[in-house]
Amino acid sequence: MLPALALMLALALNPAAAFAAGDLPAPEGLRTEIDFWKRVFGATGRDTGLVHDSLYVGVVYGEVSLKDLSPRARRSAIRAAVRDYRNVLLRLADRRPGKLSEKEQRVLDAWGADPSRETLRAAAGRLRVQQGVAEKFRDGLVRSGRWRDHILRTLEDHGVPAGVAALPHVESSFQPHARSSAAALGMWQFTRSTGRRFMRIDNVMDERLDPWRATVAAAQLLTYNHSLLDSWPLAITAYNQGVGAMLRAARQLGTKDIETVVRRYKGRTFKFAGRNFYVELIAAIEVEEEAERLFGPVPLDPPIDYVMVQVPDYMRLSTLAGALSVDSSMLASLNPGMRQPILSDSKYVPRNYALRVPPMADARDRVAAISSDQRFASQIRDRNYVIQPGDTLSLIAQRYGTSVTRLMQANNLRNMHRIRAGQTLEIPGLAAREPIPDGAETYRVRRGDTVGRIARRAGLSEDELLALNDIGNRNRIYVGQELRLTSAHLPIPQPPVAAEAPEPAADDDNGIVASAPAVEPAPTGPSFGVVSLADPNDYTVLDGDRVQVEAAETLGHYADWLEVRTQRLRDLNGLSFGRPVSIGKRLRLDFSRVSRDTFIQRRVAFHHELQQAFFSDYHVVGVSEYRVRRGDSVWQLMRRNDVPMWLLRQYNPGLDPDTLEVGAELMFPRLQAKNGRTPS
Repeated sequence: MLPALALMLALALNPAAAFAAGDLPAPEGLRTEIDFWKRVFGATGRDTGLVHDSLYVGVVYGEVSLKDLSPRARRSAIRAAVRDYRNVLLRLADRRPGKLSEKEQRVLDAWGADPSRETLRAAAGRLRVQQGVAEKFRDGLVRSGRWRDHILRTLEDHGVPAGVAALPHVESSFQPHARSSAAALGMWQFTRSTGRRFMRIDNVMDERLDPWRATVAAAQLLTYNHSLLDSWPLAITAYNQGVGAMLRAARQLGTKDIETVVRRYKGRTFKFAGRNFYVELIAAIEVEEEAERLFGPVPLDPPIDYVMVQVPDYMRLSTLAGALSVDSSMLASLNPGMRQPILSDSKYVPRNYALRVPPMADARDRVAAISSDQRFASQIRDRNYVIQPGDTLSLIAQRYGTSVTRLMQANNLRNMHRIRAGQTLEIPGLAAREPIPDGAETYRVRRGDTVGRIARRAGLSEDELLALNDIGNRNRIYVGQELRLTSAHLPIPQPPVAAEAPEPAADDDNGIVASAPAVEPAPTGPSFGVVSLADPNDYTVLDGDRVQVEAAETLGHYADWLEVRTQRLRDLNGLSFGRPVSIGKRLRLDFSRVSRDTFIQRRVAFHHELQQAFFSDYHVVGVSEYRVRRGDSVWQLMRRNDVPMWLLRQYNPGLDPDTLEVGAELMFPRLQAKNGRTPS
């Protein structure tokens, strides 16, 4: 491994890297941060830790040797180094001895000429140790050859800068089965809630583990982020922090300049990982460009060769393997998104699945020749289901076409909210679609539904259904909308259960040790004010105890979450009975019975469940642009494109459905139904 001096020499030989990397800006004002991460990636091995400042990461005090130490001994050595340097900083802040030791001089020099006592005292509380990952980076670079061509081609197809191809160095070191402490999976490190927007993630498939499919999803997410932020540095940071956080940062600071955001944004969740995510990518790009000087010859793994075959019906993996004259294990290695039920033939390969197979000229003909008795019209029904992080009973019930009541009865559950990740549920038989079960309190709108059809199936009049849901226009319902069928209060939503995560490698901001770069602090499910990384909405309470009304919300929802009567909210806001609240309007709320944090928690849980239910059936495969014409309405366009209002608003933040201007451009996500044919 080359020493740090060689890295500095490499920089001197390639000054252009200081201004741009992989078609992405590399701000000179962030050069110290970029150089720090280059030192971590390219010149510091796993046996060395860099003692540095967590806010100004370029301020490095020294190194700590971790060679030949057990994990426990490493932690002890790191803690001892942190205590030592903290004492040095505090001692120098109190008084400057006439003669400084070599370590004291080095600490002072790290802050430039004559740092103030306040600077040193504050720095004593920001010590952090970053373990080197040079060997890991090199190994990842070798692995990257398997998918590099696909990644570059996919990024180009989506208009994403080529430099983003280095992002898996930061996220996973190009390890397809990488898993973070926040339960993010795969080479591109998607959490379940964000990944389901663009991929299939269920008990049959988890396409986060498929490097080819996850690459497409990453490009789609980044393109979406850029469409809202109009800045690639912010769009890339949003990949880690969420698009809503970056929209708030730009709005609060009045700029989209990444250096300003890194230096000045003080968001609730914008800590060490968020501040360093973009500069880590730039450092990874530059280390890739200088790999031979840093590591010597780096032979990349050859690309994986395959051809694609569309599976026309539900089929066993063993049947497909037999028809193609290959082992099932070969198909499994080429299609790593397939989960164990498919590999064990207890589930079929889904209909219309784009299967990768070894190169052969007649692969499609072989699959087409499979006999009809080996083809099936539907998937094998589950008898049991293992609860996943983020699941709720209502989500599971919708996924299997049953009801929460039947699930509770079949599993002797007394409380619909007391379930845990890893718990096994027995799935009762599918509930009939006609009619809606007696006693059902809610119904989620599906494609083809109308107010009249839903009312008839629920045994209500249209006027009763409209009044129960504060709907003034019978044509304004949309796919995924949850409708009340009774005047009883809805169950107050609780946050979905989550699996216990392993202890993280480091504290996020004032940590002691980090064994890997700072990535993926994102939650697996809803957190404070955040539904998913791809949801730009702010669900927190605004000044004056007000909230901005989002799609799918009604006064009834607010009343339930606040545990007050709906009429109380009408009185506070001067609203007459039967008048629906308008999307985008700000309403005053009553927090006399619940805290603001409890309200936010319930509101976020509602939207998380709404979105997860929708994305259990559909995922986004692209975006279409539409220019509004005379006579258009949002509601007509929404139904024509089969896009729910809440999703349309996420792709068009600030969209007011009642004031649509001719000539305005709207972005419509293109949706594909689960098991639908893969777009060509």
